[in-house]
Amino acid sequence: MSTLADELLNDFEESGSEEEDEQQNGLLQESATPPVASSSNGIRDPGSMVLDGDEEDEAASEEAVADGASKLDEVEDEEEAKAKVEKMQLGGVSDVRTVAGLMKTLEPVLEKVAHYQSLPPEKQNSFVGSVEDNPEYHLLTQANTLSTSIDNEIILVHKFIRDHYSSRFPELETLVTNPLDYARTVAIIGNGPMENIKEISQKTDNLVNSSLRSILDGPTLMVVTVEATTTRGRELPAAELKTISRACEMTLSLDRAKHVLTTYVQSRMNLFAPNLTALIGSLTAAQLLNFAGGLTGLAKTPSCNIPPLGSKNNKAQTGFATNVGVRHQGFLYHSPIISGIPPDLKKQAMRIVSAKLVLAAR
Repeated sequence: MSTLADELLNDFEESGSEEEDEQQNGLLQESATPPVASSSNGIRDPGSMVLDGDEEDEAASEEAVADGASKLDEVEDEEEAKAKVEKMQLGGVSDVRTVAGLMKTLEPVLEKVAHYQSLPPEKQNSFVGSVEDNPEYHLLTQANTLSTSIDNEIILVHKFIRDHYSSRFPELETLVTNPLDYARTVAIIGNGPMENIKEISQKTDNLVNSSLRSILDGPTLMVVTVEATTTRGRELPAAELKTISRACEMTLSLDRAKHVLTTYVQSRMNLFAPNLTALIGSLTAAQLLNFAGGLTGLAKTPSCNIPPLGSKNNKAQTGFATNVGVRHQGFLYHSPIISGIPPDLKKQAMRIVSAKLVLAAR
């Protein structure tokens, strides 16, 4: 009985042989066809082999290639933006809302999401006309875009909290590196007392409504408890502690908003892109649609440009070996259909799935 890997390998070999036959036939036709003469007004003769529709397809493919390159540049820009955030000095900023204003944009979107989720099932699963003319589709695209922007906003707020709380417990940022865990830990510990972290870690009457023991694992909690007793920080005034608590609350709100938007997008992908969702899953379909700018943008994207979407080029690894596995490890590489393929067949499987993916989007 043949396995999924064998079937994919056979499909790839068949597709490769078909492409070779088409290329050979194309070369024979080009050699047998005389040069096309054009008139003075630029109109081709009726015997021309290149049609207007083919020219439009070639132009669309060129535009899609340029769009794919620009998307990869945007990924590098995100890495540069994170590096810029680390260089910022936010200790002198008294209000986190002056540097992080994404919540103002998220609030109306979350209200619309709640409205569509409250509709009866028969209204949620039906629409008339084109998909891209549906107002909920635009909300879906906006929600997907914002869900990816929340990560950068959390990093910015995390830097704000670190710059302000470092005067109380400077060692904490090296012990708890995750932005969400760091914000929860700061919200629970506050001003201390630092000598009694073990007792504080068991309480749940705090901003997070959970104990520190449930947030940090055992070894990390033990190290935090020991470091807190020997910290060189000073006690924060009430106004400064309130500013930090507000930033921690914003971080938790951003995390909740991301969870709501991600859940909503994945639940609606079966309606607006059922073929795409059935092929690669709702999460990967939503990521590709957001990166390509919608169904139309994804349908115009050449299949060879699908694997690089979402892959991050780490410039810091210059000089290291590059012959380790698949070069483009983007959204498609981490999709469920590719994750179950053996490593030596992943590259071939991604080529096949990319071609089927574009057909499904069309």
